[in-house]
Amino acid sequence: MKSTEEIAARGLKARAEAEKHKIRLLKGVSVTLALCLLLVGGWSLSRQGAVADGGKSGGRTGDNDGSIPAIRQILEAGGISFSGSRITEEEAAAYFEAYGETILQELSAGGVKVKEPHFSETGVSHVRIADGKAVCKTDWRDYLLFDGEDLAAIVTLSREDGPLRHFTMWGGSWQESYASFLAAHKGEELVYVYVENGGAEDVILTASGEAVSPLGTSMKHFFPGDFDYYSALKTPYNVFVP
Repeated sequence: MKSTEEIAARGLKARAEAEKHKIRLLKGVSVTLALCLLLVGGWSLSRQGAVADGGKSGGRTGDNDGSIPAIRQILEAGGISFSGSRITEEEAAAYFEAYGETILQELSAGGVKVKEPHFSETGVSHVRIADGKAVCKTDWRDYLLFDGEDLAAIVTLSREDGPLRHFTMWGGSWQESYASFLAAHKGEELVYVYVENGGAEDVILTASGEAVSPLGTSMKHFFPGDFDYYSALKTPYNVFVP
């Protein structure tokens, strides 16, 4: 049987691949529901090579091993570009008003009962580092679903190639560690990044120089040297304030 960490490590890979390959999601229906039931342990926010294979994964950004160009080089060469039709907070609020009950039913079917649901008023997009480019995809945006004060799930909205859709992530060891991380950084501007490195690594940067995954794993190896990655990767769309 796979460990919680191994199950968690598969979550974002599937999620990021959905974004990368433009999987069409049925309006108001979560593809994640079926995948979560298959995985039993639910979804994770992050694919962590260090967790999944005991830290044996190679191909670190910036160590000239031929995987992908160093992030610093990418940013200095071309900066950040933007793609997609931006999802606004007003649109997200309207979507949750219309489909919030559907999302709660999906969670309930997966064994998650949310008694006091409320969605975060703001969401966050990601800057994706891949193929020698840094691109902020504004047509994908994550929102938090709380049960009272507790983090219950993450709902990703997308309107890539069509009308606004959603899919939902919950369960696994990432949820507790991510909630703790957000609590520890309450009121701070956090910068969200995906790094393509044989898979999709979900990274959160802080103004104090931290680079961690939602599982709490250090991701500093992607950001070597004294370059100010936090400021260089910060845009109006990939910042979240817990």
